[in-house]
Amino acid sequence: MDLISGLHTFIRVVETGSFSAVAREGNSSQSAVTRQVAQLEEHFGVRLFHRTTRKISLTDEGQDLVTRARHLLEEAEDLEDTFGKNGGSPTGLVRVGIQMGAAILLVADFAALLHRHPGLAVELVVSGARPDLSSGVELAVFRVVQEALTNTRKHAEPGASARVRLDFGQEAIEVTVVDDGAVATIANGTAALGAEAGGHGIAGMKERVAAFGGELEAGPRGVGRGWRVHARVPVTVVPGEPA
Repeated sequence: MDLISGLHTFIRVVETGSFSAVAREGNSSQSAVTRQVAQLEEHFGVRLFHRTTRKISLTDEGQDLVTRARHLLEEAEDLEDTFGKNGGSPTGLVRVGIQMGAAILLVADFAALLHRHPGLAVELVVSGARPDLSSGVELAVFRVVQEALTNTRKHAEPGASARVRLDFGQEAIEVTVVDDGAVATIANGTAALGAEAGGHGIAGMKERVAAFGGELEAGPRGVGRGWRVHARVPVTVVPGEPA
């Protein structure tokens, strides 16, 4: 299903209080609108509306989704405005293959991050279902990506691109950032690592990840092939949530 379109339809149903009104807005049928909402419910595994012959009302899960969906749609619109309509000017590029749970967590922060890196094309791919994470783990993962992209922007050649991959597992989150920029070299012509390549933040990334029992590796992919950062962070369940 088209998740963004489905969320937009869901929000309009909430705002109008009517499936038929939304159908009229979109020159569609009421059954098509109902089907989109049903697909959302199946996708998330929750019931979004209480329905009677007279009215509809949100369930608790539906109310929670309204807030999150509005935020996501606003950010999606901002991404389109920022990165999709600037003609020939250098901008960041985002291609997102991402599940809803991860999108809610990531899209706002990554939009802000890419604002700080104009001209750097970034592909973001997320797999797996995001568990309920502690704020510390969320921040550590984001900082790894932030520092890796900052290093790419600083040290790679113009026109470089990067790929960010987040894999959510039951036991750990793995984050991998690779770029295709030229690798910095030191005097003897060998590939430089860490601070020798200007990557002073690598030590900080390792410390952040280690604080949650994780590990991080960073280094060149090969001569002329760019840089790779990979971290694995054990999932830390939010206090009060079941493990």
